[in-house]
Amino acid sequence: MRFTSSFLLLFILFLAGTCPVFAQGSGTVNSLALPSYAAPGYVIAADGVDTDPGTNRHLVAVRANCTVNTTGNYAVEFSLLDPNNTVMATVLSSTVSVGVVPDTRNYNADLEPTAAARLMPGVLYRLQARLLYNATTQVDKMTGSPGRTYLHFTGTDPLSNDRNALTEIVSVTIDRSWLLETNASRTTIPVTVGYKVHRYDRWTTTPQNVDIDVTLTPTMANDESSTAVTVAATDNSFTALNVPGHDNSGTPPAPSGVSGFQTIQVDPAVILKPQMHHIDVQGSHIDIPATLTSKTGGSMASASTALSHFTGKLTFNGSIVTHFSSVASDPFIIPTVSPPGVIQSVLRINPDGNSGSVDTLTGFTFGAGTNINVVLDEFGDASYTGNVTSGIVYVSNPVSVTVPPASQFGTYNGVQYYRPGPITLNTTGAHAQITARLPTGVGWAANRTRNLLNDEIDFGVVDLTQAMVPLAATITKAYAANTFFLCEETKPLYIQSTELTWDTIAGEFRAANLCAAHSIRQPLLDFLASYTYADPTLAEKKSNDHVFNRVTGASTPKFKTGTSGGGEMTVVLAAVAASFKTHMPYDAEVKYNSLSAIQVVDDLVTTTGTSHLNSADPVTVKYNKHCQEALDQGCGSALTASVTLTSGSTMT
Repeated sequence: MRFTSSFLLLFILFLAGTCPVFAQGSGTVNSLALPSYAAPGYVIAADGVDTDPGTNRHLVAVRANCTVNTTGNYAVEFSLLDPNNTVMATVLSSTVSVGVVPDTRNYNADLEPTAAARLMPGVLYRLQARLLYNATTQVDKMTGSPGRTYLHFTGTDPLSNDRNALTEIVSVTIDRSWLLETNASRTTIPVTVGYKVHRYDRWTTTPQNVDIDVTLTPTMANDESSTAVTVAATDNSFTALNVPGHDNSGTPPAPSGVSGFQTIQVDPAVILKPQMHHIDVQGSHIDIPATLTSKTGGSMASASTALSHFTGKLTFNGSIVTHFSSVASDPFIIPTVSPPGVIQSVLRINPDGNSGSVDTLTGFTFGAGTNINVVLDEFGDASYTGNVTSGIVYVSNPVSVTVPPASQFGTYNGVQYYRPGPITLNTTGAHAQITARLPTGVGWAANRTRNLLNDEIDFGVVDLTQAMVPLAATITKAYAANTFFLCEETKPLYIQSTELTWDTIAGEFRAANLCAAHSIRQPLLDFLASYTYADPTLAEKKSNDHVFNRVTGASTPKFKTGTSGGGEMTVVLAAVAASFKTHMPYDAEVKYNSLSAIQVVDDLVTTTGTSHLNSADPVTVKYNKHCQEALDQGCGSALTASVTLTSGSTMT
């Protein structure tokens, strides 16, 4: 008994190890097919409710070729998937009992899309087949790619008020890849949309044409940041005219279609960053006019496009702000690599039509259509940049600003100037030739023998501010030795300098700190004194301003316009020992015997400060004690007296 039981146990274990307890299917899906598919892929629900067994366009015939390797019962589950893998329709094929393996055959079925899960025009729907064992266990699966598009007409009542139409978008093209906010005709993106309005209506009667109102709704996205951009649209609603109810040229009747193109204007709500973008356009139409019921149609995206959105602002060196509103041709993107973390684009533009203007100034214009290179930042502002090398050298021309005649002359901090233009704008800012006018009564000559003075100083080309006045606080012009002599008309002397500095802030002109000084009258007085006169007194000219006859040097001379509008000089003059007779008081002799100083402040000689006549002799002033009228009438005789003025120190 023990032997027999052990033998039976071993026999049972042997059977268990060699024979499976549960059978399991196996096989592969080899291929998928849509046997009856023909573009554009009509799916017509009305065929499912008519009485004609030969019209089955409400169905999508599907097929899967499969190989089964294990006997059993097999079927294929077919599904139609949208791009998000949502099941739009599904069906199970007939079950096949496979007794001999391997078994390769076609499994067929018909999918029936419904109005509840309408197939949208332009969407690629993929066929999926799952090989099932015993109706539940998946053995293999295959999903087709890239899919097929369909035109799904869901209407089943030939006499309804519905238009039974579909709007298909067949192309979306961005016509212009740049915007310019300072130009009213360039603030939107023109997008040409190709569309087709399909219709299958009144299929039991003679087709009638109707007009269908269509709307094209755009959306925009930044492809680099994957963010949506809010947009508005104009010219996006229109009427498709004379759309037939159906095409009855064949049997059975087929849907009709009217094609066309509509250019819509897409207006971003924000300044677009200079990056890649695309525009989606969704079509829709009024399908029930009585209730204005809209029906969504197909959609399509444009190609990803690099967009350039200009505010119109254009800066030079970051300091000169201008704006432009027109370009001669489409901006051209120069391929460059942006600095890390910086969103920008380098472009070649050509402002034209004198559409460029300098901010805060009237009539200062530019824009001859010449090419310049700019950097467009993420806020839509452009800045001028120089030549750019990207495979080839893209030359960036300087910008020339025309100055209106009325603005060629001006006054800056009390100094009159002449800036005829043109003004040049480039990477270092604004520059122009400028001539300053010395204060009234101040002039210069190229030598001491020239009697005619010039009041203009040409400082050449200087840097300018936004207001197109000198940028630098001081501008200096150098002169060769013995070629520049300054004169202020109330002082009979020349100041000889090798430079002149325009202090643009203080509104004054300064010669060199140490200059030579020359009397204008002394050479004439010397000549007069050398002549022999019958009356020797004629050789002597009495004048108080003889104090300037022996000047030899000038310290820190400067000139400005005074409150009266005339020029005023401030200077400390050095004068060597001299003597002269004054005119007031008459015939008083002034004599000083060593180097002295004469300080002039705002055109007036000061009696304080550094003014002094060193080692001055006493000055005797004569005066009459009689009445001149009485003397002229023979009454009395001449009585004269004098008073002597003596300095209390060695300096007077």
